[in-house]
Amino acid sequence: MRVIHLLFAATLFPVVQAQFHGDVWQFGFETGLRFDACSVEVITGANEGFEGCSAVTGHGGELQFYTNGDRVWNRMDVEMPNGFIGASGSLSQVLIVQQPGSANLYHIITPTIQGQVAGALAYHAVDMNAGGGYGDVVSMDNTLYTGVSTEHVAATWHANGTDVWIMAHAYPSNEFLAYLLTPAGINTAPVVSAVGLGFPACNSNINARGELRFTLDGSRLAMAGNGVGNEQGSDVLALYQFDNATGVVSAPLLLPPARGDFGLAFSPDGTKLYGGTWKALNFFSTDHNELYQYDLSSGDPQTIVASRTTLYTSVISDAFGSLKLGPDGRIYVARYGSGHLGIINFPDEPAATCGYVHDGLYLNGATSAQGLNNYIDYVYCTPVVTDVRHMPAEQVRVGLDPAGQRLVVQGGVVAPYRIMDVRGMVVAAGRVTDGSIGVAQLATGTYVVELGGDDAFRTRFVVP
Repeated sequence: MRVIHLLFAATLFPVVQAQFHGDVWQFGFETGLRFDACSVEVITGANEGFEGCSAVTGHGGELQFYTNGDRVWNRMDVEMPNGFIGASGSLSQVLIVQQPGSANLYHIITPTIQGQVAGALAYHAVDMNAGGGYGDVVSMDNTLYTGVSTEHVAATWHANGTDVWIMAHAYPSNEFLAYLLTPAGINTAPVVSAVGLGFPACNSNINARGELRFTLDGSRLAMAGNGVGNEQGSDVLALYQFDNATGVVSAPLLLPPARGDFGLAFSPDGTKLYGGTWKALNFFSTDHNELYQYDLSSGDPQTIVASRTTLYTSVISDAFGSLKLGPDGRIYVARYGSGHLGIINFPDEPAATCGYVHDGLYLNGATSAQGLNNYIDYVYCTPVVTDVRHMPAEQVRVGLDPAGQRLVVQGGVVAPYRIMDVRGMVVAAGRVTDGSIGVAQLATGTYVVELGGDDAFRTRFVVP
């Protein structure tokens, strides 16, 4: 029987130098992550990031500096001499981008807080040669937009693979604002695209909050606007096309919001859009937060709208914050007040096999808030997956080892797996790469292990 190998492509962005600028994250309450190849390590820091955070690393993967939109810390976790930029520690998104052609100059982009203040969309320049070589803010509060913006800001590569598009959005109009960053600096005259719907008026302008994300190749972007519980129609959730040669946004597709929509992330291959809710204002205690997936692969608007699938529901106090695609190809999910991050292990897969684990990554005693990191996405892991759906059952054998510590998987299978308890809840997920799955963490009971997704190989096993 033929075994099909699927290669998950990771080089979907324009041809640029090797990317490591997001290898270190600093977020939440003095916690962070360090990525190395396909592994991740929990680290500490000085961050006090309630919402939007951004950290940047150098070409060797070493931390340069990080910010919560209010303060800027250097790589030693010390606030820079002029590190109080005061934009707000409660912005949905802040952004750090490196100036093309410069080894030492970076720009921090901070938007308007909750659609309140004109002229607050600004950039702040950081020179890593200042501050005794630890960096300092050498210019701040440089206005990009004299009107009012939302809290959205994201970036992607220009089609030339060198310059950078910085995307923001006006409030409450329907105007996207695309600023081009070149070796000469930021062009403060944006490419303006009036497209789709604007933001409906609502209590406290709370729908100005939310996340804006690009696909890896920069061809699509999605935007979520938070919304008020007792004001139906105040949420915004939409998908767009983006021309990374001209900066023009087009082809809006309105998606049915889940109410309270906040975090967004695309899968590495761009065929899936994930979202999560943070129901913060005037929702009822009986409401719930949820994590969901849209399947974009058909390209058909009606099919995309109908594809929305809920991955997980939680009580209203367990809110989903930022969703961020990591360099390891997994999507990390911020959960306010939790000692864990959620993880979508296989985001290119359909909802049933994407492998979401709610307590996916333990933060070593630290606590997550609503933000994670914001930078131009990249992925440098390209795992090969065996399609076990076309393998005879006798070629795939799974059994518990005598010590009850690991499931032994025979047949040379390299594939995603998930383990479900008797309630059908996913209790573990990962990828079989070395012929076994660790199960020592599971309590005594009966489980089902699934390899390769729907209609693939399944079997029951018992942990004694």
